[in-house]
Amino acid sequence: MNDSVKSVIALVVICLVVTLALSAVNYVTAPIIAENNANAVQGSFAEALPGADGFDELEPAADAPETVKGIYQEKNGLGYVVTLETTSQYSESPMGISVGIGTDGVIKNIVLTNYAETKNFGEEYPASYIGQDSALSGVELVSGVTYSSTAFKNAITDAYTALFAVADVAAGELTDDQMAADAIGEMLPSSLDNTGACKVEEASDGLYVSTNRTGYAMVADKVAYVTDAFGNYVGFKSFDDAASEDASAVEAVKTAAADAYNAASEKAVKRIVKMYEDAEVTTLVPTGVQSSVNGAYRFTSEGATYYAMTTSTFGFGGPVNILYVVDENGTIAKFKVMSHNETEYYGDAVSQSSYTNGYSGQELGNISDDVLVLSGCTFTTNAVRTAADDVAAAFDAVKEAQ
Repeated sequence: MNDSVKSVIALVVICLVVTLALSAVNYVTAPIIAENNANAVQGSFAEALPGADGFDELEPAADAPETVKGIYQEKNGLGYVVTLETTSQYSESPMGISVGIGTDGVIKNIVLTNYAETKNFGEEYPASYIGQDSALSGVELVSGVTYSSTAFKNAITDAYTALFAVADVAAGELTDDQMAADAIGEMLPSSLDNTGACKVEEASDGLYVSTNRTGYAMVADKVAYVTDAFGNYVGFKSFDDAASEDASAVEAVKTAAADAYNAASEKAVKRIVKMYEDAEVTTLVPTGVQSSVNGAYRFTSEGATYYAMTTSTFGFGGPVNILYVVDENGTIAKFKVMSHNETEYYGDAVSQSSYTNGYSGQELGNISDDVLVLSGCTFTTNAVRTAADDVAAAFDAVKEAQ
């Protein structure tokens, strides 16, 4: 047997020995770790619900969220403790949470029983939930730690969902902006950011608009009425079983959203005129375009007809706002990133003419990956790709409507 064969056999034997040793260690330590984690959870109950005098475990509903690991009722009617486990994209290690909720539906305290996130949202964030009810209207995500704070917030929402199914606990009242965001996000998925949340701001008195301006909503008598980016009515969502659609409210949101769209379009029109000084711009109101496209325009310049589309999709850092200008055949004449909050990878790229000029001459619906794909910024590349697809579909819809 030569030396090389002996070396290979020796390495195989060493690997087997190490593997067996690690397996043995894991066999011994795994139950101890599990027991320690269980003790940590049990020990958190009194802290999560101050003044508690013992607990009885309740059986969660069959359809309870997977994050919910247990529901415990305080023996003297003080409230409940819900134990949770959730993960985020920062870490595969479960985030362990014990939340104490009184019978009034108010959070009394929150205890983190396990937290192995690489990006820490700090002690102040869980503390911001104390005193909140199920509406969580006073809670914001942590900038820079979006995934972890979103996972945490979703877990707390799951705790209420599970608790409402098995206990008599008071529910909180959603604010108008929460109802608007909920309804827009449900009816217009393009308004959801990369954490699955729809954020809104007040566009005018009583009218809310999504962060990327792809949908509007007004709320009346616990009913949210939603339009697309152009003021076309999409539908309503009731937050009260007794509520129903009101025709006057539908007309109100359509009018307010159309006015808001026209006002927002003024900036886009000015930008087009800056690019094409002789442009005569018409603001379009397409139907059936419920996507990241939030502006549509037709104009003439030097005897040729062009179409301009504005779109806003969510990348890694926030909305990426883009302007496309195409000719009648769908060939891209100009491409402009109007604003973004992205990392240095995308920020450096869009500041270079070699990137933006790469779009000129490309055909909508058939843009080369050499143009679309940017190494090192997957989230933003996906956002830009979505925008390109949405612009192609919107262009087809506008042309077919003529």
